[in-house]
Amino acid sequence: MDEHITINEEGEPESDCFISFFNPQHVSHLLCNYSEIKQDIWGCFEKDLYYLMEDFDVLVDKALK
Repeated sequence: MDEHITINEEGEPESDCFISFFNPQHVSHLLCNYSEIKQDIWGCFEKDLYYLMEDFDVLVDKALK
């Protein structure tokens, strides 16, 4: 499935992906469950969630610098 990103009426990005960094609720869920998710997907290189969390780590690291 290809991701489609659009800009809504408020000028904010929206995505049609199942989990999106553009959705504050998704980011909140990832942050609230970070340790459990990282533990569950550790070494699961065949899962999309593994790579989503890798990207999330990079995003958080850049935001905190």
